[in-house]
Amino acid sequence: RMGDLVQRPHELRVQQAERMRSQAAAAAERPARGASTPAATGSVDLSQQREWNERAFWHVHNRLATALSDPDAHAATFQRLCNRHELQLVLMTSAELRSL
Repeated sequence: RMGDLVQRPHELRVQQAERMRSQAAAAAERPARGASTPAATGSVDLSQQREWNERAFWHVHNRLATALSDPDAHAATFQRLCNRHELQLVLMTSAELRSL
């Protein structure tokens, strides 16, 4: 279960990156039309990647916050949060992160 919490967002990002690569390869094979340039396509891919990363972050953040608020109901997730410092970074505020 905890593996899903940590791995799923990464797996989703990897799948999305593979789709983006295949779309970019297909676009490169097609003749260029109008204002569609590789630079514009790259910026779209970057914005999509940022969106997916943000979704993955908030998914993990919500799961960890839930485990922190009710450790008995989510014992495995809470234990993992206590043992893995990188997961604790997800729940830190900006001020806490700056003080590191």
